[in-house]
Amino acid sequence: MGGNGMLSFLRRKKRSPWIKALLLGVALSFIIGFGAFMYIGRLLGKRSPEDVLLKVGDYKITMQEFYNSLRSTERRYRELLGDNFDRYTSRDKLKNMVISQFITRALLLNEAKRLGITVSDEELRRSIAGFKAFQDEQGRFSLDIYERVLARYRMNPREFEDSHRTDLTVDKMRDFIQLIPSLTETELWQEFVLANERARLRFCSLDPADFEDQVHLSDEEIKAFFEDNKEMFKVPEHRIALHVQIKFDSMKQEVSVSDDEITEFYEENLDKLFTEPEMVRVRHILIKFPPSASDEVASAARQLAESIRQRALGGEDFAKLAMQYSQDTYTRDSGGEVGYIKRGEAPREFEEVAFSLGIGEISEPVRTRFGYHIIKVEDHKPERVKELNEVRDEIIKTLEHRKAKELAKSKAEVLASRAREVGIEAAAKELGYEASKTEPLSKN
Repeated sequence: MGGNGMLSFLRRKKRSPWIKALLLGVALSFIIGFGAFMYIGRLLGKRSPEDVLLKVGDYKITMQEFYNSLRSTERRYRELLGDNFDRYTSRDKLKNMVISQFITRALLLNEAKRLGITVSDEELRRSIAGFKAFQDEQGRFSLDIYERVLARYRMNPREFEDSHRTDLTVDKMRDFIQLIPSLTETELWQEFVLANERARLRFCSLDPADFEDQVHLSDEEIKAFFEDNKEMFKVPEHRIALHVQIKFDSMKQEVSVSDDEITEFYEENLDKLFTEPEMVRVRHILIKFPPSASDEVASAARQLAESIRQRALGGEDFAKLAMQYSQDTYTRDSGGEVGYIKRGEAPREFEEVAFSLGIGEISEPVRTRFGYHIIKVEDHKPERVKELNEVRDEIIKTLEHRKAKELAKSKAEVLASRAREVGIEAAAKELGYEASKTEPLSKN
């Protein structure tokens, strides 16, 4: 069963000890992985950099990868905590953290592979196209912007797409584990049998075509078969219709739009069609913690966010800080770039601060349901009403189409009325149109 099919199946069912056993199996793989954790700690320092420190299924972690991640993590925490490093953490704690992250990620990817949970090319494309950092001012994905942003951070599309596909796979696996599914024992057993039942067979294949020359049918047999199977030879009722097509485009040559009509349409639709809302372009750095977190956890997250903010105020590049510390996986790799937002598109707390900042200003830590955000505004576009001369051509096209549609409908009504009197072919000829026949049409 594929990953998406399995998720859909599990969501539909009722609570059952069988599914608990299934999830227990998944959980045990995590417990076993973390049980190896204490043993791994005793092995550190006893192997060369090329040696494999940990292997989970098809995923391997080398000593070199471990120490690279450990050095990077320790550097970040020392920069953030300064003299308080030894008070809040230690090298041994960071080792545990890095190993824990490696094991968790490897276990999730390994289980995803075993369960057939994958990310399709279309899912990957949609996710990347949703990055505001890769969109133009109209909010459309731009390949040119995409490649320039990646080049700025010394990445090529293949590396980024492989990394992002892995992130999405991990997210899918987390969603799977967090499900609270329920099945009856019978339903789960049927699924298990369907997926795992095997049989060893011996068989020989015979092609009926090889024996056709040995078969001879009498007229009586043919007639009897026909009488018994008349439904097989029944042709459904069908009709051939005459029709006349009056196209909108051909009507546009017969309509015109006056200046008064253009002005009237502009004024009637000023707010709905021709007003650009106020927008701000923002970057942010997110320090995550759950809404249910304790005051101690929330306070620690705010302290971390404030220390990053002070570094940004001190002149460090905000985008580089975002790439290093932000826990928003969707904007981190683009330097925290969110892009332009309108009112109503972001959490209320985030939005209120973002729209109150000036260009270049950096906010204090802002708490939302996602955690603490540090916000930097890079551009501000006030609400703007487009001038009539900017949208004149657009209005003309809209009104021409509307009038052409109305004219086509009027001519069709005249044609229909005349066709009832003299027939559709004669009516079409009188009015300068041509009637044509359809292919045979049936009810189905």
